[in-house]
Amino acid sequence: MLLKKQHWAGLIVFLLLIGFTAFSVNSVYLLRRSKEKARLQQEVNATTARMNDFLSECQDIMGTLEFIISQYGFPEDFKAIGESLMKSHPVVGAIEYVHDSTIIAVYPSKGNEVVIGYKILEDSTRNKEAFKAINNRSVFFAGPLKLRQGGIGIVGRMPIFKGNEYIGLTASVIYLDTLFAYSGIYPPRNPEMEYMLVKKNPNTGKQEVYLPFNNFNPDKDNYASTHIPDGDWDLYVRSKKNDVLSSLLPLAIAGVLFSLLSGFFAFYLVRQPALLQKLVNNKINEIRRHELLISLTQESARIGSWSISLDSHLLNLTPMAREIYGVDEKSLSEMKDFISIGFDQDDKNRLEQALRNCINKGKSFDIDVKINRAFEGEPYWVRVTGLIHAEDGKYSIYGATQDIDNHVKTSHERSVILSSIQDAFVACDNDWNVIYWNNAAEKLFNISNESIRGKKLLDFIHQHTQNSMFKEFFQSKSITETYNFEFYSSVLSIWCEVSMYKMPSGFTAYIKDVTERHTYVQKIEEQNKVLKDIAWTQSHIVRAPLARLLGGIDLLSYETDKEKAERLMVIIKDSAQELDDIVKEIIEKTDEEL
Repeated sequence: MLLKKQHWAGLIVFLLLIGFTAFSVNSVYLLRRSKEKARLQQEVNATTARMNDFLSECQDIMGTLEFIISQYGFPEDFKAIGESLMKSHPVVGAIEYVHDSTIIAVYPSKGNEVVIGYKILEDSTRNKEAFKAINNRSVFFAGPLKLRQGGIGIVGRMPIFKGNEYIGLTASVIYLDTLFAYSGIYPPRNPEMEYMLVKKNPNTGKQEVYLPFNNFNPDKDNYASTHIPDGDWDLYVRSKKNDVLSSLLPLAIAGVLFSLLSGFFAFYLVRQPALLQKLVNNKINEIRRHELLISLTQESARIGSWSISLDSHLLNLTPMAREIYGVDEKSLSEMKDFISIGFDQDDKNRLEQALRNCINKGKSFDIDVKINRAFEGEPYWVRVTGLIHAEDGKYSIYGATQDIDNHVKTSHERSVILSSIQDAFVACDNDWNVIYWNNAAEKLFNISNESIRGKKLLDFIHQHTQNSMFKEFFQSKSITETYNFEFYSSVLSIWCEVSMYKMPSGFTAYIKDVTERHTYVQKIEEQNKVLKDIAWTQSHIVRAPLARLLGGIDLLSYETDKEKAERLMVIIKDSAQELDDIVKEIIEKTDEEL
């Protein structure tokens, strides 16, 4: 009976462990498949983020050009503006301006001459996605398609409206090879991955595939995908080598052997239930930690994490952090390396001081610094945050690094463009507090940006112009659209033309000196008055001597009496002299007044 119990115990333990092994293998399989899915999703998110960054640069170019054209009309220096924009964004192949339906300007012109005069909205094979951008009043990227100037590319278009009136389109041409290379699709940034871009042709309704997968089965393959609405594309990513199942074979064999050995040991010892429960709980906690890390990684697009052990001073960076810093796994491994990555000495000192305060005083930090990436020769802006944390008596600094380079440089570029506008440009928040005041505004009102920032625009205008029209106008109206008006400043002795625009975050105003135009109109009105006086003289005073002159000449032609003819000659002479005096007076008055 004792042997039977031991055999039953061994069999039960064996069956339980075999079941646990099967469960564990299945759990590990699901976990690894989930991790692989998360890795693929992280890769497709990162690739999409790079592609969106690329498209954002194109939108910045089109947005800047749209702003200039909508406010000031087509610029005569389009070539210089195009050269400046493409110098800041070299990833774009060409910039175009479509007036109404026709492309009238392109930069660079060399190699793109063929598109000048092309009526895009009249081409039924190309106009559907252009109309989509116009109807939605938003940017849309058409293609990939065969470009008229050669090659395969994508054309981004941004509509230009003045009020509700459609004016045209700004466009940027992106070559497909450039988009793939910048996004890390081809050649692949990650050699373990392969990528596929799918687009539904708006004319045929058929799907067009670029870099297609071999033997792709959407129902069985492990892949990740995302939709990119700006171009109506679907991006797929899958691993070139799927070894999830084969990697589980050693685990399965080990599980079977362990079950057999445990079954034999069960003859002598029955395992305590608490031990098995603890093992299960550990597995569950491990799975939950992995799920949490995967979730954090997915949510933190373009944010990399790092940690520094204060015992060993060793630095650990996530793959995204290494990508932001532009280093491989062998580089940037210690805290001193982390400090030295600053672009200049001031940035290094700030980062070093932040880490020192964090270690000595427990202060968390949040700073923006310029780093020196290995493959770039210019500063790259990042935001670095960190805090100190203790675990099991050991202290470490945990932090995150966010890529803010594009945001900082784009903001600087916009500031430079706005500062170069010749008219006074003012931006306010919804409470009319000044948040931007360009160089032309400083020159017109003789007040600096620093002294006006944060003050009420309405109070300032009333104080510095002594004209209440501006203040009364905006106190009596709820600004929901564009308004234009003029007022006279007795302090500045000038006429000002004001154009106000309602923005989601506040208001913008363009203030222009139009004194010269008012002076010119006043002179024209004075000249019109003189011309009216001259016209009255011609129609009344000139008529009398002219009538006598014509009548005398007519009578003289029939008069045969010599004495009467001589009297008529005197009348004709006197009338001619009177007419000559009137003409001289008109000429003198014209010279004096005009």
